[in-house]
Amino acid sequence: KEKSIILPLILIMFMATAIPSVVVITLNNYSVRESSEQAIAESAQDALAANQKYCDELFTQYIYTAMDFILDRHYARLDNILTYRELTSNYENVMQALDMSESLQYFVDRNRMIHSSFFYIDGADYVVATNGGIVTLDTYEDIDWLQEILEQESMPGGYWYTRSLGKENLLSYVYRSNSLYTASRVTVVINVYEEDMSKLVYDQELENGAGYLVDGEGRIIVHSDEQYLYQDISNEISEILEAQESQGIIEKGGRVYIYQKSQLYDWIYINDYDSEQIFHDSFEVFQLGLILTLIVIFLGVLLAVFCAWRIYQPVRRLVNEMKDMNLAEGLEESKNEMTYLSNALTQIKEREQRLASHLVKNEESVRQKVIYELMQGEELHEEQMNMLERYFAYHHFIVCMILIDDEADYLANTNHEERKVIRSMVGQYMQEIFGASYHCDFVRYNQSAMGIVINFEDYDSARVSAEIREIMQRFQEYYREQTGYGCTIGISLVHNYVQGIYTCTQEAYQAAGRRLVEGKGRIHFATRSTEERIQTYEFYQNEKHIMNYLEIGDLDKISQELEMVVRNIRELKNISEDNIMLVFNQMIGDILIYMNRHNYNVNQILQERQNNLYAVLAQFETLDEIKEYLETIMGRILVFQAQEKQEEGNSDYSQQIIQYIKKYYQTDIDFEQMAEQIGISYSYARKIMKAGTGKSLIEYLSLVRIGEAKRLLEEGTLSMAEIAEQVGYHNVQSLYRFFKKHEGISPNTYREEVKKQDV
Repeated sequence: KEKSIILPLILIMFMATAIPSVVVITLNNYSVRESSEQAIAESAQDALAANQKYCDELFTQYIYTAMDFILDRHYARLDNILTYRELTSNYENVMQALDMSESLQYFVDRNRMIHSSFFYIDGADYVVATNGGIVTLDTYEDIDWLQEILEQESMPGGYWYTRSLGKENLLSYVYRSNSLYTASRVTVVINVYEEDMSKLVYDQELENGAGYLVDGEGRIIVHSDEQYLYQDISNEISEILEAQESQGIIEKGGRVYIYQKSQLYDWIYINDYDSEQIFHDSFEVFQLGLILTLIVIFLGVLLAVFCAWRIYQPVRRLVNEMKDMNLAEGLEESKNEMTYLSNALTQIKEREQRLASHLVKNEESVRQKVIYELMQGEELHEEQMNMLERYFAYHHFIVCMILIDDEADYLANTNHEERKVIRSMVGQYMQEIFGASYHCDFVRYNQSAMGIVINFEDYDSARVSAEIREIMQRFQEYYREQTGYGCTIGISLVHNYVQGIYTCTQEAYQAAGRRLVEGKGRIHFATRSTEERIQTYEFYQNEKHIMNYLEIGDLDKISQELEMVVRNIRELKNISEDNIMLVFNQMIGDILIYMNRHNYNVNQILQERQNNLYAVLAQFETLDEIKEYLETIMGRILVFQAQEKQEEGNSDYSQQIIQYIKKYYQTDIDFEQMAEQIGISYSYARKIMKAGTGKSLIEYLSLVRIGEAKRLLEEGTLSMAEIAEQVGYHNVQSLYRFFKKHEGISPNTYREEVKKQDV
């Protein structure tokens, strides 16, 4: 229906002549293509099998070299030498290390595919390497990747690891000794050029193809094109990963995959190529088929165009006459002529309906915007006032302000579009439940409050109040049924003329605010206060009692005192909301002062940053919620105090270790030296630390460093490099790795979240 009628006519006639011929030629070409593809694939598989066997033998040679180096114990004299200073202070030790370096260099020189090799003792601050000799860790390449491998429980056959070093992509073999060879654990690393390996894996005779090596999880570790290195292609080669056969050919997505699984390693060698290249071997047949196909298509098109044009001419003349009358717009281009004739008549009627609807909606939108500005206290232009006076036919006005209860939960569980639908539903329902004697309009006041402006003619105080209360009660029931949330409603006094809407709004909002004292889900009418001054609550004695009870650890007395504060506030008839919040904000301040005086960490005990306590307090809607929140805060403080007292009775050694770590966390702590200073063995220090904190020495050190890093990130004044240095990490990479391990997010993300919370 979206195309001219001549196009389907041509298509129908063309299908009757050209398509059968095209199908026959295409099937013939496909048969030739399939046989050629199979021949190419089988040839490529034989080449891949040979490459796989050669690569496996080469990798095995590297493994045996690393094992021989460990078994020959060239490093015997260096077994317990863990510092560069101790190594270089003894001539024989230096010669021993240089001898190891020469042995590794000899192996590297004999293998052009080897980039470098190095030897490392667990806990040492130096390495012996072919690309540097004897060097300290801080001047050598970053070996954090090696530390992650060494933390694994066991790797008896060594470990292959893919990584980048500068502009070079390497495949590193890591072999580590076990306790049968030496008391210290030593590691030999052999770095192989990934580029050289890719030349062995990739069959250079293939065109439009690629060769790569993947591990058992589908991650590329060698590839003929380095831009694809380290990518996870497990979804693309899922059939190969699940295949039971050690070799095979799979066609998928226009490409042919030839694979060969290694018998020695959990690796798969893969070559793939574009299946379209088989047409190079059947080009002559394809060329002949293409010529015949083009001839058939050309003749079919000529015949189809001729016949279709003869049928099309009368219809086209009728459509042109319709367009000349200019009765419809937007239907001229690429439209079926028969559909155009029908749509042109329908569009004329629809255009009139849309125009009328648009005028109504536009007037409604403008009016609600003006009402909102008036409710906010903005000054209106004369034209805006005239528009409202035309819409509101009567002089008397009342405003109902609807506050959604449990606002935080409501905002968290609904998105912008859902709230927009709810407001639309509320506005429509309000128009239905108000009788003919009331003229009302619904306005969004803010994201959790809605205002209803009610306009009426005859004011009978008792009758109007009763009717509006009844209507609002029905609305509360309806709103809870539709949304699952309750609402508190404030109703203003009566004021005259449009100018009185602002005063009505303030009274209604203030009346709804009595939710804080009287509770949720109620309807509050504004009253004319006869008192000259607003009452205030003097809470100094309660505040003093609460802090005394907190000091002695009596939560029951704290709860009783808070209950007394809530009861006294409710007894005051004319207390302001600001005064109420001042009482509880002062309590929060006293709690923070108490914690600072006792050197308690707010974030650690309360799981909140200091400035967040006031923000959380402001979100509560009733006195009972505020009381419960304060009881929770003080309860956590008392639990922490009890735990702190209990820990004071634990082993003094555990505390000495903790204090030592907190004092020297910025340095590279030698735990054996620490234990010696405390007067216990290293193994005993590990044991009592695990029993006392549930953490190992290294884990606790990491927790202290990450805790300090979080504090510095919250201050927001230092760079990542400066923070890493201050908390004891040698580089930013280590800070990022350990921070993400403990917190689940990067330091940058943590700093951004802190900034958002501050806002």
